[in-house]
Amino acid sequence: GMYNKYLIDIYIGEENFEEAKRLAEIEVMNRPTPATYDWLAWTHYKSGELDLAVDLYKNSIEGETYEPDVIYHMGVVYQSANENRGAEYLQESMDASYELGPLVELEIKKKIKG
Repeated sequence: GMYNKYLIDIYIGEENFEEAKRLAEIEVMNRPTPATYDWLAWTHYKSGELDLAVDLYKNSIEGETYEPDVIYHMGVVYQSANENRGAEYLQESMDASYELGPLVELEIKKKIKG
């Protein structure tokens, strides 16, 4: 299970959302942390289930962590749902973009510009 985070990312990239969700749900059951809930919410978002992702961020993640990758994901999801806080979280993740890497930094800049 120690590689599930990376496997979830791979499955999302391959658009194998069912397998990504299955692993994320296992992780939430085993370790219900903001990070594992983020993996599940991000999987829902990437598979087109925006409402489920927003609900997870609002009810299980928001205000519980300051991890840059979680904040970035939350910003993307909220912006997609036309939530005002999306821009705020994207800017916050931009402030920590050195931890996220140059490719994510470019994505954040694009999303901030609209």
